[in-house]
Amino acid sequence: MIKQNSGNVMIAVLAVGLLIGVGVWYVITQRDVVSPEPTPAVTPTPSEIAIDTSDWKTYTNDELGVSFTYPPQVELISEFPDLKMILDGPEQFDSPGFLDGLFIMMSESTAENGETPADYLFNEIENTYSEASRNQLSVDNKNGREFAIYRFQPVLDEFSHSVSVAIESDNNSILNFIFSIGRNDRSYYDSIRNSIIDSIEFVE
Repeated sequence: MIKQNSGNVMIAVLAVGLLIGVGVWYVITQRDVVSPEPTPAVTPTPSEIAIDTSDWKTYTNDELGVSFTYPPQVELISEFPDLKMILDGPEQFDSPGFLDGLFIMMSESTAENGETPADYLFNEIENTYSEASRNQLSVDNKNGREFAIYRFQPVLDEFSHSVSVAIESDNNSILNFIFSIGRNDRSYYDSIRNSIIDSIEFVE
């Protein structure tokens, strides 16, 4: 009986030793294995919001020979020397520098030394914005006139961001549009701004 018990004890000791050995081997082999980092979820970019422009009004400036449409809720602030219009958002209040909604400004400048709207626009922005990049400048052609659009990178924690548009006009002049959008509902006001830009026409 003593020999049998001794044999059982020996078997148990060997089994425990084997388990410990397997455990040590597993720890050593897995020590340098790095678990893959979880792939961050990608938030899809919201598509442009459809805007009903059927009831929009038309602004026409015979002196500059330009017209465009705009929502009926837009308030005309001034026409001289620069056109200024605003579409108030629900949180807009009378405070300098604060914007909730869409602010529109239009003015006229003289092109110097035959510069194109794209060159004019980028030079103007570069003079006041040290991080200006031509990658944010796009050039298009509409009815034989050059359209240059500079889209500032929107920053979520800023009160507003802007898009500037320079358009080749008559008499060696350039029309400048600035569209500033507040921090709230940017996709909605982006869509309104894009619809206004698409509606710009030159009149005789």
